[in-house]
Amino acid sequence: MKKIYSILLFAFIATAFISCNNDDDNNSSNLNNELLVNGKTYPLKAGALEYYGNESGNHSSGLILVTTEVNENEEAEDEFFNSIFFEIFTSERTIGTREYKFFEGELANTFSDFSEIKIMTETEDMIDIDNYELTAGVLNIISLNPYEVTFKGKARNWDDETDIVDFEGHYKGNLYEYDYSEE
Repeated sequence: MKKIYSILLFAFIATAFISCNNDDDNNSSNLNNELLVNGKTYPLKAGALEYYGNESGNHSSGLILVTTEVNENEEAEDEFFNSIFFEIFTSERTIGTREYKFFEGELANTFSDFSEIKIMTETEDMIDIDNYELTAGVLNIISLNPYEVTFKGKARNWDDETDIVDFEGHYKGNLYEYDYSEE
């Protein structure tokens, strides 16, 4: 009986230990159409993919995700909203499903330091806008129709270089598509 008790106790402890390890190792978030900046979550409601043209031998596109509904004329439903913008460089005209890493400059299959986050905070007597320049991270484009993207990284406040924040997010849905290459 003592042997059975010891075996059951060992099995229970091993199971509990393995379960805890799996929980600790799972660093993926449960964000669903949300942007998380410095611990605060914002819902992502719409987005656009803008093509700018071929610059320096690379094609330049912008992916913008916002916390408001947007119509086909790029007009926001809400006056105040938050956004995350990635300037993506590719070797092909269109973006593809892949991982894009941060790079300071214009290199194919990366997103650049022109990428940013804008967070608006409305108080009683004013609107405060924090602009953050993306300084590190990864953008994963999982699918194109509908679009699904995940992203994670660090950003620095334009007004206070010591204000470094973590960001991450997920968006799945349609994107408005615009071609500004001829303008």
